Amino acid sequence: MKICMLVANSVVYDGRTKKQVSSLARHGHSVEIIGIHDPGLPYAEVGTPGILMRRISVWSRRLPKSRFLFPLKFAEYALRLLIRAVESKADAYQCSAMELLLIGWIVSGLNRARLVYDCREIVTEAMVYQWLPRQVRHMMRVYEQAFARRAYAVLNVDPQRADILADWFNLQDQVIVGNYPELRPASRNGTIRRRANIGDDTPIILYQGILRMDRGISEVMQALRLVRQAHFVAMGYGPDRERFSREAESLGISHRVSFLDPVDPSELLEYAAGADIGVITLHNTCVNNYYAAPGKLYDYLMAGLPVIVSDFPGLKAVVEQGRCGAAVDPRDPQAIASAIETIISDKGTWTRMSQGARRLAETQYNWSVAEQGLLRVYGDLRREQ
Repeated sequence: MKICMLVANSVVYDGRTKKQVSSLARHGHSVEIIGIHDPGLPYAEVGTPGILMRRISVWSRRLPKSRFLFPLKFAEYALRLLIRAVESKADAYQCSAMELLLIGWIVSGLNRARLVYDCREIVTEAMVYQWLPRQVRHMMRVYEQAFARRAYAVLNVDPQRADILADWFNLQDQVIVGNYPELRPASRNGTIRRRANIGDDTPIILYQGILRMDRGISEVMQALRLVRQAHFVAMGYGPDRERFSREAESLGISHRVSFLDPVDPSELLEYAAGADIGVITLHNTCVNNYYAAPGKLYDYLMAGLPVIVSDFPGLKAVVEQGRCGAAVDPRDPQAIASAIETIISDKGTWTRMSQGARRLAETQYNWSVAEQGLLRVYGDLRREQ
C-alpha cells in the first residue's frame, strides 16, 4: 500500500513524521513524504527501503518574513504541493497540519484515495494564531471540522486533546498515537557537558524546544538566581533566543546559561541523558498550551530525567503517576527554584524520580506502544483494498 504524507516543514526536525514513516515502511507500506525545501538540503532522498522524501522549492520564501506575506507563501506551496501529491498516486494521503487538509481532500478525491488527518495541535487555540481576530479563528475551526469529519481517520497525540476535538467537532473514535520516543537505553553520558563546557559537578537543567516567551524560559532563568549551583541549557530555535540571551546577561547569570542549536530528533536522548532535570514550564496563554502533551516530556522520561512541569492537567498527571518530578506554577520563579533544589540537593530523591521517569517510558510512553494505533489504521485500510 502506498501512503503519501503531506507536511509543512522540511522534516529535518520533525521526529514524529520520521517515526511514523519508519514504522509504516517496516510493516510493508511504501511511503512518500512531500515537504518544503530548505537551503542546503537535497530535493529528493531515498532512505530506508520503502521511503521517499521529496522537498518542494517555494520561491516566495525569499521574500521578507511577515505575517502579511504568509498567505502568499502558503498559496505557492499549496499549489506546488497539490501538483506533486496528485502525481504520487497514493492509496492514502496523510496531512500533518490543519492548513493542508484542503489539499489532502482534493488529491485524495482525484486519486480515489483515503484521507488521514494527524492532528498534532489544538490548532486554532495555539499561540501562532492568537494574534488573529476571534472571527477568523472561528472560520478556521469550521474549516478544520469540515475536513476532519471527512477523513477516514483522525490521529491525535493525547486523550485529553482528543476529548476537546470530540466535543468541538463531534469527532468520535479518534486514534491516539502518542508523540513518544523510540525505546532506547538511557545511559548517562557527557555529551551535553562537553558541548556546553559545563563541569562534571554542576547539575544541568535542560529545556529542549522552541525558544519563545510563552515557554517559561525567563522564569527558569530567574529561578536560577535562587539556586546555589546549577546550569541552565536551552536547546532549540525560536524568535526570542536573542532576547533570552540579553536577559541572562541583565540577570547576571550568563555564565550559568547556555543556548545550544537544535539537533536531529534521533540525538535528543543522548543530550538529555547527560542532564539532571528536564523543564517544561509553559504559560497558560492558550488552550493548546494548557492541554500540552509535548514530545520533550517523553524524551525526558526516556532519558531518566526528573521533570519540572507546569501544573496543568495532562503534565501534572504524568508527573504524579510516575512520582518523577514536580508540577509548579510556571510564572513563579520561587516555586521553580524550590523544585530544583528539592531534586538536586538529595541524591536519593533524584534517583527515585529518575527511576520513576524511566519506568513510565519503558512501560507506557514509548513508540512501540504509540505506533500500534497508526499501524491499525493503515492495516485496516490495506485490508479494504
